Amino acid sequence: MTQPTKRERGDRGQFHRSLVGTAVTPRRCRPARERDAINAVAALARLDDETLRALGIPSRSDIAWTVRYCIDC
Repeated sequence: MTQPTKRERGDRGQFHRSLVGTAVTPRRCRPARERDAINAVAALARLDDETLRALGIPSRSDIAWTVRYCIDC
């Protein structure tokens, strides 16, 4: 069985490029994402406890987790 040509594959390359910003992150984007997370944690740490609770962050120890892992928060 032979490999399909680029024309036969169609938009597979374009489909892969559309995934780059979602589930698949290139290595060159990781430092920028880490820098953004650090800046967000620092900004939230400057807020008072009442404001954090209003934002849905129950305690200061949850700031980093919320920034890095909470999608719907």
